[in-house]
Amino acid sequence: MDNQPSQEQKPKSKLKRLGKRVLAVIVGLVALFVILIIVAVATDNKNSNSNSAGSENNNASSVEMTYESKLEKAITDEIGAKNNMDKPKVRSVKVMNPNETLVEINGDENLTSGMTKKGIDKDILNTFKAIFATDTNPNLLASVDVYFPTVDKYGNESDNRVIRALLKRETANKIQWDNILLENIPAVFDDYDEYVKFE
Repeated sequence: MDNQPSQEQKPKSKLKRLGKRVLAVIVGLVALFVILIIVAVATDNKNSNSNSAGSENNNASSVEMTYESKLEKAITDEIGAKNNMDKPKVRSVKVMNPNETLVEINGDENLTSGMTKKGIDKDILNTFKAIFATDTNPNLLASVDVYFPTVDKYGNESDNRVIRALLKRETANKIQWDNILLENIPAVFDDYDEYVKFE
C-alpha cells in the first residue's frame, strides 16, 4: 500500500498541476502584456518621429518658400489663378538680380479689342501692385510681360508677348493703387511697349 498514493496526496498533485497551469497562464499574460507595451511604445515613437519629421519638412518648406513663390502667390491673389482661356494667369516669375524682377502673365480675352486691352492694363497694374507690396527693395525695377494668343500670316495661333511694362520703385511709390484710372495706366509706367495693337 505504500506504493499507491494516499487520498491526501492526490489532491495535492492535482493542485500542483493546477498551480503550474495557473502560473503558466499568468506568466503568458505578463509576457503578452510586456510585448504589447513594447509594440505600443515602438509604434508611438515611430509616429512621433514621422510626425516630427513631417513637421520639420513642413517648417522647412515654409521657411524655404522662395521669393519667386511668395511673389507668385501674391500676384495670383491679386489677379486670379487662371484666365478666361483656362491658362494659368502667372506664366513665370524670374528674379534677374536683386534689383530686377520679371513677371510673365497671360492676358484675358474680352468682347472687343479695346475691352481686352483695358483688362490687360488692369492686370498689369495689379501685378505691379503685388510686386511692390511684396518686395521692399528700394531700387527695384519690375517688368511685366503679357502673353496673348496671336495668329501669324499662315493662320497658326500661338501665345506671344503683346505688351511689356516697366516700373521703378520711385514711380511705384507715387501710385495710389486703388484710385488710378484705367485711362492713365500706360502713362504712369516708366516704360510701356505694345507689340500688338489692340484696335
